[in-house]
Amino acid sequence: MKITVISTKDNPLLGRREIDFEIQHPSTPRRVDVRKEMAAQMGVDVEKVYIVKLETKTGSHRTLGRAHIYDTVERALLVEREHIVERNKL
Repeated sequence: MKITVISTKDNPLLGRREIDFEIQHPSTPRRVDVRKEMAAQMGVDVEKVYIVKLETKTGSHRTLGRAHIYDTVERALLVEREHIVERNKL
């Protein structure tokens, strides 16, 4: 799986970075695997990374997504929506 960062936006009000990315893959990757790979690539703890969106067009080997990388784990749990936290459980 190869993750390419398309854009990065700092959001100091919420204490996070918002990352838009693209993944080249043979089959649609699991959210947990994308989260771990994004954390490794960005050099942060996996607990601070939340994958908000993954979208694969039918028949393509490319997924577009969005991740939020928080300054602290506590901030992430305070700001991020409950269903996103639940989807990103390891």
